[in-house]
Amino acid sequence: MMPSEWTVLISAVVGGVIAAFATGLKDWINAWYERRKRRAYLATRLVCELEIFIDKCADVVTDPGDWRKISEGQIGKYAANEQPKFTPLDLDVDWLSVDSEIMHDTLHLPNKIRLTEERLENLWNEHADWPNNDDFFETREYEFAKLALSAQEILKRVRRSASIKEPKVQGWFEPQLFSEKVKDVEEKRNQRDADHRKKLRAFNPLQ
Repeated sequence: MMPSEWTVLISAVVGGVIAAFATGLKDWINAWYERRKRRAYLATRLVCELEIFIDKCADVVTDPGDWRKISEGQIGKYAANEQPKFTPLDLDVDWLSVDSEIMHDTLHLPNKIRLTEERLENLWNEHADWPNNDDFFETREYEFAKLALSAQEILKRVRRSASIKEPKVQGWFEPQLFSEKVKDVEEKRNQRDADHRKKLRAFNPLQ
């Protein structure tokens, strides 16, 4: 084979490799860009849904209750604000475009809500002798404060993953509303447990 023929052959091979590489690179860039757009769309939708859920959790935590007449001379306390729902699977988004841990924690949140609702329903049925249902409302506020804290943690991670800035204007409630509610209820429960143990020791000094 003449040198000129080798030159032509090498040029053809190199040209083919470059063309294939350029095509592959273009496809990769297009796929990366499309995946980035899907991730940004999912993050935006998810941020909005989480913010709504957290806001409605604040409604539950600050719920003053609705006092209604049950019978002659007796009134009972009912929840004034509805318990929030969170249904991420209803969102028309590409879940594979988000970090797997964020996806897991987000999709697991409705399970936590369902368990909370079941527990509250059982408490409501146990304490149907109004107005002695303080345990129900304390548990309701406590559990939804914990759910809101979980949602806030997911929200931070979603914002960070998509470079979405925190809003300059926060919600209508105090930033520490949920953490303070959890702390307050746990302190009250610990105090009640301590008082109960103290009474038991007074009743039975051997304990």
